[in-house]
Amino acid sequence: MLMAVLAFASCEKEEDETSGFSKYLLMKINSCERFGDVLRIDFTMTNVSGKDLEDIEFSDVSVVDNNGDEYGYNTGSVSFNDGFKKNYLKVSIDKKDKIKGAFFIKYFKPSSVKSVDLKFLANLGSDKFYETVKDFKKIKVEDNRVMRNGIQTNDKALEFKVTSCTRTSTGDCILSMNLKNVSEKNITNFSIGSGSSTSFTDNQGGGYNWNIINVSVNGGNWKVLSVDKLSLYAGESMSVRFRIPNFSRTATSLSGGIGVDSKVYPFTGNVAKVMSVEVE
Repeated sequence: MLMAVLAFASCEKEEDETSGFSKYLLMKINSCERFGDVLRIDFTMTNVSGKDLEDIEFSDVSVVDNNGDEYGYNTGSVSFNDGFKKNYLKVSIDKKDKIKGAFFIKYFKPSSVKSVDLKFLANLGSDKFYETVKDFKKIKVEDNRVMRNGIQTNDKALEFKVTSCTRTSTGDCILSMNLKNVSEKNITNFSIGSGSSTSFTDNQGGGYNWNIINVSVNGGNWKVLSVDKLSLYAGESMSVRFRIPNFSRTATSLSGGIGVDSKVYPFTGNVAKVMSVEVE
Protein backbone atom coordinates (compact mmCIF):
# COMPACT_ATOMS: atom_id res chain seq x y z
CA MET A 1 0.00 0.00 0.00
CA LEU A 2 1.32 3.39 -0.93
CA MET A 3 1.04 6.28 1.49
CA ALA A 4 1.81 9.90 0.62
CA VAL A 5 1.28 13.07 2.58
CA LEU A 6 1.58 16.61 1.32
CA ALA A 7 4.54 18.62 2.45
CA PHE A 8 4.42 22.31 1.72
CA ALA A 9 6.80 25.21 1.59
CA SER A 10 7.33 27.60 4.46
CA CYS A 11 8.74 31.09 4.48
CA GLU A 12 10.27 33.40 7.01
CA LYS A 13 9.94 37.17 6.71
CA GLU A 14 12.57 39.83 6.72
CA GLU A 15 10.96 43.28 6.74
CA ASP A 16 12.53 46.48 5.49
CA GLU A 17 10.17 49.34 6.20
CA THR A 18 10.93 51.94 3.56
CA SER A 19 7.49 53.43 2.78
CA GLY A 20 4.87 55.33 4.76
CA PHE A 21 2.52 52.33 4.63
CA SER A 22 3.30 51.29 8.23
CA LYS A 23 2.11 54.66 9.55
CA TYR A 24 -1.40 53.53 8.72
CA LEU A 25 -1.34 49.74 8.63
CA LEU A 26 0.96 47.39 10.52
CA MET A 27 1.30 44.22 8.45
CA LYS A 28 2.87 41.00 9.68
CA ILE A 29 3.67 38.09 7.36
CA ASN A 30 2.58 34.90 9.13
CA SER A 31 3.33 32.18 6.59
CA CYS A 32 4.34 31.57 3.01
CA GLU A 33 3.42 28.22 1.52
CA ARG A 34 3.41 26.60 -1.90
CA PHE A 35 0.41 24.63 -3.07
CA GLY A 36 1.21 23.15 -6.45
CA ASP A 37 1.96 26.14 -8.67
CA VAL A 38 0.41 28.68 -6.28
CA LEU A 39 2.44 30.65 -3.75
CA ARG A 40 0.32 31.80 -0.80
CA ILE A 41 1.49 34.47 1.64
CA ASP A 42 -0.72 34.89 4.72
CA PHE A 43 -0.66 38.08 6.78
CA THR A 44 -2.38 39.97 9.58
CA MET A 45 -2.89 43.71 9.40
CA THR A 46 -3.71 46.21 12.16
CA ASN A 47 -5.04 49.74 11.70
CA VAL A 48 -2.56 51.93 13.62
CA SER A 49 -3.56 55.22 11.97
CA GLY A 50 -5.76 56.35 14.85
CA LYS A 51 -8.72 56.69 12.49
CA ASP A 52 -11.16 54.37 10.76
CA LEU A 53 -9.94 53.47 7.27
CA GLU A 54 -12.64 52.86 4.67
CA ASP A 55 -12.37 51.18 1.27
CA ILE A 56 -8.68 50.31 1.42
CA GLU A 57 -7.78 48.72 -1.91
CA PHE A 58 -4.94 46.27 -2.63
CA SER A 59 -4.02 45.30 -6.19
CA ASP A 60 -1.12 44.55 -8.56
CA VAL A 61 0.30 41.78 -6.36
CA SER A 62 3.59 40.23 -7.47
CA VAL A 63 6.85 38.79 -6.18
CA VAL A 64 10.40 39.00 -7.50
CA ASP A 65 12.64 36.04 -6.74
CA ASN A 66 16.32 36.08 -5.88
CA ASN A 67 17.13 35.48 -9.56
CA GLY A 68 15.34 38.68 -10.57
CA ASP A 69 12.34 36.94 -12.15
CA GLU A 70 8.88 38.38 -11.44
CA TYR A 71 5.71 36.35 -10.88
CA GLY A 72 2.14 37.45 -10.44
CA TYR A 73 2.02 40.41 -12.82
CA ASN A 74 -1.63 40.52 -14.01
CA THR A 75 -2.33 37.21 -12.19
CA GLY A 76 -1.48 37.97 -8.54
CA SER A 77 -4.47 38.29 -6.20
CA VAL A 78 -5.49 39.05 -2.63
CA SER A 79 -8.17 37.98 -0.15
CA PHE A 80 -9.33 39.28 3.23
CA ASN A 81 -10.72 37.31 6.17
CA ASP A 82 -10.76 33.96 4.33
CA GLY A 83 -12.87 35.33 1.50
CA PHE A 84 -12.51 34.70 -2.21
CA LYS A 85 -9.40 36.04 -3.89
CA LYS A 86 -9.48 38.75 -6.55
CA ASN A 87 -6.92 40.73 -8.54
CA TYR A 88 -8.00 43.85 -6.64
CA LEU A 89 -10.06 44.02 -3.46
CA LYS A 90 -11.34 46.58 -0.99
CA VAL A 91 -11.75 46.33 2.79
CA SER A 92 -12.52 48.71 5.66
CA ILE A 93 -10.80 48.56 9.06
CA ASP A 94 -11.83 50.43 12.18
CA LYS A 95 -9.05 52.05 14.20
CA LYS A 96 -7.04 49.54 16.28
CA ASP A 97 -8.85 46.62 14.60
CA LYS A 98 -6.97 43.69 13.08
CA ILE A 99 -7.88 41.62 10.04
CA LYS A 100 -6.21 38.73 8.24
CA GLY A 101 -5.55 38.30 4.57
CA ALA A 102 -3.51 36.47 1.98
CA PHE A 103 -1.67 37.17 -1.27
CA PHE A 104 -1.68 34.58 -4.05
CA ILE A 105 0.82 34.17 -6.87
CA LYS A 106 -0.25 31.83 -9.67
CA TYR A 107 2.10 29.91 -11.98
CA PHE A 108 4.90 29.96 -9.41
CA LYS A 109 6.93 27.04 -10.78
CA PRO A 110 10.64 27.71 -10.14
CA SER A 111 12.51 25.07 -8.14
CA SER A 112 15.70 27.01 -7.40
CA VAL A 113 14.21 30.08 -5.69
CA LYS A 114 15.62 30.84 -2.23
CA SER A 115 13.79 34.10 -1.46
CA VAL A 116 11.20 36.51 -2.83
CA ASP A 117 10.41 40.21 -2.49
CA LEU A 118 6.71 41.06 -2.19
CA LYS A 119 5.13 44.01 -4.01
CA PHE A 120 1.54 45.28 -4.05
CA LEU A 121 -0.29 48.54 -4.74
CA ALA A 122 -2.04 49.97 -1.67
CA ASN A 123 -4.67 52.69 -2.08
CA LEU A 124 -5.64 54.18 1.29
CA GLY A 125 -6.85 57.37 -0.34
CA SER A 126 -4.85 60.02 -2.17
CA ASP A 127 -4.69 62.14 0.99
CA LYS A 128 -3.10 59.28 2.94
CA PHE A 129 -1.13 56.66 1.03
CA TYR A 130 -1.39 55.55 -2.60
CA GLU A 131 1.69 53.76 -3.93
CA THR A 132 3.40 50.42 -4.39
CA VAL A 133 4.48 48.79 -1.12
CA LYS A 134 7.90 47.14 -1.30
CA ASP A 135 8.56 46.83 2.44
CA PHE A 136 8.72 43.03 2.61
CA LYS A 137 11.95 41.76 1.13
CA LYS A 138 13.98 38.55 1.11
CA ILE A 139 11.14 36.31 2.24
CA LYS A 140 12.92 32.99 2.59
CA VAL A 141 11.37 30.09 0.71
CA GLU A 142 11.77 26.47 1.70
CA ASP A 143 10.28 24.05 -0.82
CA ASN A 144 9.42 20.76 0.88
CA ARG A 145 6.65 19.64 -1.46
CA VAL A 146 6.25 15.96 -2.22
CA MET A 147 7.81 15.38 -5.64
CA ARG A 148 7.55 11.57 -5.90
CA ASN A 149 5.02 8.97 -4.78
CA GLY A 150 2.62 11.60 -3.53
CA ILE A 151 0.31 14.50 -4.12
CA GLN A 152 0.69 18.25 -4.02
CA THR A 153 -2.53 19.51 -2.44
CA ASN A 154 -4.44 22.52 -3.74
CA ASP A 155 -5.19 23.95 -0.30
CA LYS A 156 -3.88 23.61 3.26
CA ALA A 157 -7.37 22.57 4.43
CA LEU A 158 -7.09 19.33 2.44
CA GLU A 159 -4.74 16.44 3.05
CA PHE A 160 -4.45 13.78 0.35
CA LYS A 161 -3.06 10.29 1.00
CA VAL A 162 -2.62 7.76 -1.78
CA THR A 163 -3.75 4.37 -0.51
CA SER A 164 -3.22 2.31 -3.65
CA CYS A 165 -2.63 2.53 -7.38
CA THR A 166 -3.20 -0.79 -9.12
CA ARG A 167 -3.58 -2.23 -12.61
CA THR A 168 -6.66 -4.43 -13.08
CA SER A 169 -7.06 -7.58 -15.16
CA THR A 170 -9.25 -5.60 -17.59
CA GLY A 171 -6.51 -3.07 -18.30
CA ASP A 172 -7.70 -0.22 -16.07
CA CYS A 173 -5.57 1.70 -13.59
CA ILE A 174 -7.36 2.43 -10.31
CA LEU A 175 -5.92 5.30 -8.27
CA SER A 176 -7.34 5.29 -4.72
CA MET A 177 -6.81 7.98 -2.12
CA ASN A 178 -8.08 9.32 1.17
CA LEU A 179 -9.06 13.00 1.35
CA LYS A 180 -9.27 14.64 4.78
CA ASN A 181 -10.41 18.09 5.85
CA VAL A 182 -7.68 19.07 8.33
CA SER A 183 -9.07 22.55 8.93
CA GLU A 184 -11.59 23.75 11.50
CA LYS A 185 -14.06 24.82 8.82
CA ASN A 186 -16.63 22.84 6.87
CA ILE A 187 -16.10 22.60 3.11
CA THR A 188 -19.36 22.30 1.19
CA ASN A 189 -20.59 22.16 -2.38
CA PHE A 190 -17.26 21.26 -3.94
CA SER A 191 -16.36 19.00 -6.84
CA ILE A 192 -13.46 16.67 -7.54
CA GLY A 193 -12.42 15.29 -10.89
CA SER A 194 -11.70 16.99 -14.19
CA GLY A 195 -12.04 20.71 -13.53
CA SER A 196 -8.56 21.04 -15.01
CA SER A 197 -7.03 20.96 -18.46
CA THR A 198 -4.31 18.74 -17.05
CA SER A 199 -4.60 15.08 -18.02
CA PHE A 200 -2.94 12.01 -16.52
CA THR A 201 0.29 10.68 -17.97
CA ASP A 202 2.39 7.58 -17.36
CA ASN A 203 6.17 7.39 -17.12
CA GLN A 204 6.41 6.25 -20.74
CA GLY A 205 4.75 9.35 -22.14
CA GLY A 206 1.25 7.93 -22.55
CA GLY A 207 -1.61 10.38 -22.02
CA TYR A 208 -5.09 9.82 -20.59
CA ASN A 209 -7.59 12.65 -21.04
CA TRP A 210 -10.29 13.38 -18.50
CA ASN A 211 -13.09 12.58 -20.97
CA ILE A 212 -12.34 8.86 -20.51
CA ILE A 213 -11.74 8.89 -16.73
CA ASN A 214 -14.34 7.96 -14.09
CA VAL A 215 -14.54 9.09 -10.46
CA SER A 216 -16.10 7.40 -7.41
CA VAL A 217 -16.52 8.86 -3.91
CA ASN A 218 -17.01 6.78 -0.76
CA GLY A 219 -17.62 3.61 -2.75
CA GLY A 220 -20.40 5.13 -4.85
CA ASN A 221 -21.11 4.58 -8.53
CA TRP A 222 -18.56 5.61 -11.11
CA LYS A 223 -19.26 9.08 -12.56
CA VAL A 224 -17.87 10.50 -15.78
CA LEU A 225 -15.31 13.30 -15.38
CA SER A 226 -16.13 14.40 -11.82
CA VAL A 227 -18.34 14.16 -8.77
CA ASP A 228 -19.92 17.38 -7.51
CA LYS A 229 -22.08 18.68 -4.64
CA LEU A 230 -19.71 17.15 -2.10
CA SER A 231 -19.32 18.16 1.54
CA LEU A 232 -16.42 17.46 3.86
CA TYR A 233 -16.87 18.68 7.41
CA ALA A 234 -14.01 19.67 9.69
CA GLY A 235 -11.94 16.64 10.66
CA GLU A 236 -13.81 14.26 8.35
CA SER A 237 -12.41 12.11 5.53
CA MET A 238 -13.68 10.58 2.31
CA SER A 239 -12.34 7.97 -0.07
CA VAL A 240 -11.91 8.87 -3.73
CA ARG A 241 -11.08 6.56 -6.64
CA PHE A 242 -10.16 7.33 -10.24
CA ARG A 243 -10.50 4.74 -13.00
CA ILE A 244 -8.22 5.23 -15.99
CA PRO A 245 -9.04 2.80 -18.83
CA ASN A 246 -6.61 1.18 -21.27
CA PHE A 247 -3.62 1.91 -19.10
CA SER A 248 -0.22 0.95 -20.49
CA ARG A 249 0.78 -2.63 -19.61
CA THR A 250 4.40 -1.64 -19.12
CA ALA A 251 4.10 1.76 -17.40
CA THR A 252 5.16 1.82 -13.75
CA SER A 253 4.03 5.25 -12.48
CA LEU A 254 1.24 7.78 -12.88
CA SER A 255 1.18 11.60 -12.79
CA GLY A 256 -1.45 14.22 -13.47
CA GLY A 257 -3.80 16.93 -12.19
CA ILE A 258 -7.05 16.58 -10.28
CA GLY A 259 -9.50 19.47 -10.28
CA VAL A 260 -10.85 20.51 -6.86
CA ASP A 261 -13.25 23.43 -7.03
CA SER A 262 -16.00 25.16 -5.08
CA LYS A 263 -18.17 28.22 -5.57
CA VAL A 264 -18.66 28.67 -1.83
CA TYR A 265 -15.23 27.81 -0.37
CA PRO A 266 -12.13 29.84 -1.36
CA PHE A 267 -9.52 27.18 -2.17
CA THR A 268 -5.97 28.46 -2.62
CA GLY A 269 -5.64 26.63 -5.93
CA ASN A 270 -7.95 24.46 -8.00
CA VAL A 271 -5.61 21.63 -9.02
CA ALA A 272 -4.12 18.90 -6.83
CA LYS A 273 -1.14 17.25 -8.51
CA VAL A 274 -0.40 13.54 -8.57
CA MET A 275 3.38 13.16 -8.64
CA SER A 276 4.89 9.91 -9.99
CA VAL A 277 2.72 7.52 -7.97
CA GLU A 278 3.93 3.92 -8.43
CA VAL A 279 1.55 1.55 -10.17
CA GLU A 280 1.36 -1.96 -8.71
